[in-house]
Amino acid sequence: IGHAIHNDLSSLQFAHDCIVDTSLLFRVAKNMLPSLKDVAALVAPEPIKVDLQRRQHNSTVDARTSFLCADFLLTNHSHLPYSIERKQSLTQNHIFIHRIPNEYAHADLIKKAFELATGILVDSIINFQTATPYSKITLVLRTPQHANLAFESLGDRFDDDKTGKPQKKLFLTSSSSSSTPLANEDLIPRYYKPNRHGPYCKVRMA
Repeated sequence: IGHAIHNDLSSLQFAHDCIVDTSLLFRVAKNMLPSLKDVAALVAPEPIKVDLQRRQHNSTVDARTSFLCADFLLTNHSHLPYSIERKQSLTQNHIFIHRIPNEYAHADLIKKAFELATGILVDSIINFQTATPYSKITLVLRTPQHANLAFESLGDRFDDDKTGKPQKKLFLTSSSSSSTPLANEDLIPRYYKPNRHGPYCKVRMA
């Protein structure tokens, strides 16, 4: 039992023929897959909701929440998929950045790339997780308005994540030097031009 458990099985290179994936048992608007936070808002006790909303990743909390979601459906004999509403996040001033290539997986570099691309300062960094082949990080901005403005300034939508949230590209080198990491360059947002043919990561609202 798990939520979007195919990601975990793929990472572990496991195959299993008896799976309960709660991401497929619930639906939000337009048949999009819900996040675990969306489902937890319906079935989980308050402490678990708070942990999930703050994006404090904890595999035990995730597993327990997935079990509660499955148990809710069994108890209520609900028709599947069960329709729910997407809840407003308590972290609307957070920006989630993922699929960061390992050679660019440095918090200062990602922070600088984001500030150069958007012209908006980052207040703090949380949940910087390194992994192979990609890493991820969450940036905290001063207000939800700052976060929305920064996201809008990144340009056109690149694609959507598995829950339907739009994602954009954040390029990690400048056009003046396609090989030098941004953290080592003396640049200011007004004159910064990203190298749009270079390495990038994906950005979405948390």
